Amino acid sequence: GTTEFSSASVKGTNYSSYTGSIVEDYVEEYVNFLSEEYNVNVKGGLITEAELVNKSLFNCSYSSCPATANSRDTSWIYITSYWIESPYDSDFIYHIEQSGLFGADTNDVASLYGVRPVITIPASYFN
Repeated sequence: GTTEFSSASVKGTNYSSYTGSIVEDYVEEYVNFLSEEYNVNVKGGLITEAELVNKSLFNCSYSSCPATANSRDTSWIYITSYWIESPYDSDFIYHIEQSGLFGADTNDVASLYGVRPVITIPASYFN
């Protein structure tokens, strides 16, 4: 499904603030489910602009993401369209599109983007 990043009634400091947003509610709901279901303290969020453009991680540019980076398949980045955590300004939020584009949009295109959380599980859970 897709969702608005935020709305006039559910937002952080402004429309592009992750903290207090509709998207954060979805991520936290999933984090709580995983924590309770598997009795582990997981953390959640969204991928950030800094992570996407980092040359040693994913090497995206502000217009697109490559299919491979550092000899690794990175096509999973744009298999679906979703919001990312980083704001462009107070009203625009960065997003990834299924076409591989990386850009910024307002909530008036909410029907185009979903939530794709990044979940961090402590290594001790696997020991």
